[in-house]
Amino acid sequence: MAAAAIVDLKQDDDQSIDLVTGDVGLHAAPVISKDTIIIGAAHLTGRVPKSRANVKGFVRGYDVRTGKRLWIFHTIPNLGEVGNDTWEKDSWSYTGNTGVWAQMTVDDELGIVYLPVETPTGDEYGGHRPGNGLFGESLVALDMKTGKRLWHYQMIHHGIWDWDLPCAPILANITVNGNQDQGDRAADQAGVGVCVRSRHGKTGLADCGATRAAERCAG
Repeated sequence: MAAAAIVDLKQDDDQSIDLVTGDVGLHAAPVISKDTIIIGAAHLTGRVPKSRANVKGFVRGYDVRTGKRLWIFHTIPNLGEVGNDTWEKDSWSYTGNTGVWAQMTVDDELGIVYLPVETPTGDEYGGHRPGNGLFGESLVALDMKTGKRLWHYQMIHHGIWDWDLPCAPILANITVNGNQDQGDRAADQAGVGVCVRSRHGKTGLADCGATRAAERCAG
């Protein structure tokens, strides 16, 4: 059982966070499915960050009865994890944000939670974090029981426009080439939308994903 039935969300987060000044909190409500409660992370606005470094917005799953952490998903992958190679010049080690401040969506039938992930530090400049920067500005599907990544779709590579995914992904039945399937619709703050198939993440009805990697770090 968690101490006094309370879980301090600035602890047990796979990073060092100042318990008073650490820039991380909650914006949207946690989601609950069966025995798991899933909690995202929110930060102060990142338009003019004080530093290239900040707290990382990892997502965690907890046992609803005991408060025990069941899993954690690194929205900025650690060494050896899928997507770490999209952070050039070791920029994964100091870059922060990349939280899930918007509402998450749960599919109880498939056992999947869908994460709308925001931009890494900072919102309008990314010269200190060369590379596509997964899982920034991505729709990510996780196994609810284990936190294992099932698939992801990056809406914008190397985002520098603060075009986070600001709302809960919408689950719907879709028809593709005459066949019924389950779909997941998501959009960013610029109104760019995508519809992907819930089980495997392949694009469905529309694919308006943008690639904006013109900004590079010299040297």
